Amino acid sequence: MEVLQALALWGKSRKWTLRGSEYSGLDWKDEDVKKPTEEELQVVWEAGKYKYLRKYLDIKDQLDMMYWDKVNGTDNWQESIAAVKLEYPKPEKTQEI
Repeated sequence: MEVLQALALWGKSRKWTLRGSEYSGLDWKDEDVKKPTEEELQVVWEAGKYKYLRKYLDIKDQLDMMYWDKVNGTDNWQESIAAVKLEYPKPEKTQEI
């Protein structure tokens, strides 16, 4: 699990510090919001990690690819987007915590 990204997805508190990259280094400072357990953060990460893992081409490169697809009658842009979505699918149902 990527703790920093999971905390960003958690989005309910900004009052914490993280020493290192492990959950054990999480210093929770928000008295109004309960510190999430490691298991809760894992659920949030699993539901939202595709947002961090999907890496598309830069938009300028995508537009250029679309232009050349139109000129050449090809589907390279559509195929490149589909390949990324296939590799990192969006979960069908996200779980709220």
